[in-house]
Amino acid sequence: MTRRQLLRLYWPAWNRAARAQGWRLVRGRLAAPPRTLWGGPVTTSLLAEIWRLAELRARASHRAPTPDDLRHATHIAALGYDRSSRELLDLELDRVLAAFRLLADPDDLEAMIQWQDRRAGERRRREWWLRHRIPPHYLREIMKDVYGHADLSRLDHDELGRLYATLRHRPGARRPRRADEPVNA
Repeated sequence: MTRRQLLRLYWPAWNRAARAQGWRLVRGRLAAPPRTLWGGPVTTSLLAEIWRLAELRARASHRAPTPDDLRHATHIAALGYDRSSRELLDLELDRVLAAFRLLADPDDLEAMIQWQDRRAGERRRREWWLRHRIPPHYLREIMKDVYGHADLSRLDHDELGRLYATLRHRPGARRPRRADEPVNA
C-alpha cells in the first residue's frame, strides 16, 4: 500500500471505526468495554472475534488490550493473518476497509456486501480500469462482439476478468494516461 493510500483510505477508515466503537486510550488503558449487542449476526460475530483476537495479542505481551491490538485483530479477523498496514495488497486492503466500515456503521449495506463478497473490490477496480483506461467506443465494440452487449455490470466475475486481462495486454487499446492520474490505478 502506498503512503497516499494509507493517508487517504486506511487511517480515516480506522479512525471512524475506532471512534464509533469508543476505542481510545485513557491513562494508558483502553476506555471502551467490549460491546455484546451490536448490528446483525455477521457484524456481532466480527466484533466478538476482534475482541477475542485483541485480548490474545495483548495477553501474549502481558498487558491489557490497546486500540492498536484491536486494529491488528481486525486485520487478522478480516484476512486470517496479521499484516502491517504498509504491506497490505489491494485485495487485503479491500477486506480490511470493509471490516473498518462495518465497525463504524453496521448498517452500511455496501460494506456488508464487500465483507461477504471478497471479490467485490477486485470487480470495482477492474470496472474502473476498463471505463477509464479503454476508449469507450473500443470497449463497447469489443463487448458487443464477444458478449452481445456493452454492459459491464452484466458480466460475471470470470467474464470481467478475461476482458480485463485481454485489454490490459493490448497497449494499443489503452488511452494515454493523463499527467495527474496515478500510475497504478
